[in-house]
Amino acid sequence: MFQNSLFFVEKQEVGDDSADFSIRLNPEHRIFEGHFPGDPIVPGVCIFQIATELFGLITPVKNPIFSVKNAKFLNIIRPLKQREVNYQLAWEPAESGYVVKASVSFEDTKFAKISFKVCSNQ
Repeated sequence: MFQNSLFFVEKQEVGDDSADFSIRLNPEHRIFEGHFPGDPIVPGVCIFQIATELFGLITPVKNPIFSVKNAKFLNIIRPLKQREVNYQLAWEPAESGYVVKASVSFEDTKFAKISFKVCSNQ
């Protein structure tokens, strides 16, 4: 949905139950026309969507549906300033899916810590 338009994967390192991604944000994406022109910020729902898309790149779950377990937004992501963002994902199997914990940061700045359940809708 947003991969290769809102964000681009620059680097990924995948382990058995964790993965690290470095993504580059596109400050010219049309979502920022309304959020907010001249000083765009990444909406919280997009932070979640990016996490689920990244998780989908490395797991067999297709067309995931998810429920949010916990969300902490610690700092605003401004794509004109933070062109690169790191996502660290860790997961464990759960009933008909996975529980995923994601940390979003760059260097010493933490932007978000989120936890969600991904289930297959097939």
